[in-house]
Amino acid sequence: MSIDVLDHPPEYSVFLHDYLLPGRPVIIKGLCRDWQIMKAWLAQDGTIDYDYLIAKYGDSQVPVVVQTRDCQDRSEMTLKEFVEHLRENEDAPSCNEERRIYLKDWHCVQENPEDELYATPDIFQDDWMNEQAVNRRTDDYRFVYLGGPNTYTPLHHDVYLSYSWSASITGTKRWVFIPPQFKEALENFNGEMPADIFDPCLSVANHPALAQMRAAAVVVEQNSGETIFVPSGWFHSVRNITTCLSVNHNWCNATNITIMYHALVEQVAAGEAAIDDLRDVVPSDEFYDLVQNMTRANWGMAWQEFWTMVRYHMNRLQHATEGYISDKWIITEQHRPSREWEDGRVTKLMKDWAEYKNNAHTRNIILDIA
Repeated sequence: MSIDVLDHPPEYSVFLHDYLLPGRPVIIKGLCRDWQIMKAWLAQDGTIDYDYLIAKYGDSQVPVVVQTRDCQDRSEMTLKEFVEHLRENEDAPSCNEERRIYLKDWHCVQENPEDELYATPDIFQDDWMNEQAVNRRTDDYRFVYLGGPNTYTPLHHDVYLSYSWSASITGTKRWVFIPPQFKEALENFNGEMPADIFDPCLSVANHPALAQMRAAAVVVEQNSGETIFVPSGWFHSVRNITTCLSVNHNWCNATNITIMYHALVEQVAAGEAAIDDLRDVVPSDEFYDLVQNMTRANWGMAWQEFWTMVRYHMNRLQHATEGYISDKWIITEQHRPSREWEDGRVTKLMKDWAEYKNNAHTRNIILDIA
């Protein structure tokens, strides 16, 4: 199996019908060619300008992951400390057992909005998660990643089963994609998802589904200037072949909101099962509050956050006249599905929610929102 590689950014209608709706990953060239980050953060030879980063952001506290073959420990350090480590180690032998440090999930744009490092590409503007976060000045889903050779992100699907896109500013990454139909096999893999399905230590004899997953996997290299779109539910691992700098967004809209909704239903059900012994001990409203708090802690989102996001978008859409324009986030008419189609998707979801809410006895949950 392979994925499409587009030499030029597609029209939104093409992206919508060929990739968003069917949930197909794609590599797109040319989306980040004119970004300010390409000019400011890179030297003339295309390598990262470490001196500029230290001078500009050296005192910033950044999130990092300290990695060995079997361990991923999250920490923080200043950008200067991280860059100094990267400089010292990026030419070291790429051994899996080495201690590597990967800068991940840095909210650089949120922390430095005046820099205007890049503009979200048109085809990704219909983004309900960042629309709400940016306009309300809460934590967003826009990140910078920076790591040396052999730093990696283990196999996973994106937060909330959202979409993601990742633009490579410089460097080469190796992506391994696994289709969503292998969800059950992966999540029940020794009780823990493998970091890399091609790890030679994994035995096909012990894991019969492994051969099928390897055969179905899509392995691609992403080079400088290329952007990858990751659909909801696709599992993926990413390894930096060279030193890599990238910009990543998690996002959602009407085309994948139903997938996120059903994923949240599963998370809530898992929370209920985990504390089922309390069901007859505490009042029903209190029990469900506990479930929501567990879901929020484990998954980052519960029903209140989900429906607040949906309501925020639909309310702004209702008050829009020409296009959908906000103070900080712009979603224009030509870069989202039609108003009627979007209304239909949300209305159907609301009807399902009303039935689910009654069956789950969640009458106390955000009645004013949904």
